Amino acid sequence: MAVANANNVALFGGTFDPVHRGHIAVARAALALPEAALTKVVFVPADLPPHKLYRDITPYAHRLAMLRLAAEDEARLEVSDIEQRNSTDDPPNFTIETVRRYRQQHADAKIFLLMGVDTFSELSRWREPAALRRECEFIVASRPGAATAASGSAFADAGKGDNEARVHWLNSLAEDVSSSGLRKAIAADAAGNGAWRQAVGAKVADYILEHKLYGASAVKA
Repeated sequence: MAVANANNVALFGGTFDPVHRGHIAVARAALALPEAALTKVVFVPADLPPHKLYRDITPYAHRLAMLRLAAEDEARLEVSDIEQRNSTDDPPNFTIETVRRYRQQHADAKIFLLMGVDTFSELSRWREPAALRRECEFIVASRPGAATAASGSAFADAGKGDNEARVHWLNSLAEDVSSSGLRKAIAADAAGNGAWRQAVGAKVADYILEHKLYGASAVKA
């Protein structure tokens, strides 16, 4: 079990396009995980995700702003712009680079990576997976209907030894919502008052309408 007074931080990366209640539920569940004893969860939105180079993604500034709105009332949730690029010509950022950069800024931190089970299953394909295993522990969230046991080999595939002890599972998270589904719902909601608002929260919903993101046509009065 982790030391309770340690500076244990979970970095939660992703595109968050848009952030929704499922992301917040995962962060809260991680904060409640006894063996991690986290002091905070830090959302790290990707500026240019290496695995989504050819997908149309909402501009980084909007995704960052929505995350800050979603997390601003939660004392143990933070949002970092550590992956923001200085120029559009800059290359995409890889997770191992983010971890090393964060450690340079927070030398006393014990770093966990928080991710979904689908992302975790691809770990062995990431940039420098062996270095990630040395640098971090992992908190892996299941999704409704997912079998975590089937993904238990993902870490073993990336390396042997005692690596599996560095994986902590979050099971039975019931928030069955996806960013892709929300984007479609927002585009189809001409009035701007559909059920998607509850999925993202009032502040994020108003931001989406104000900036006409995801095909939203209504503007908050």
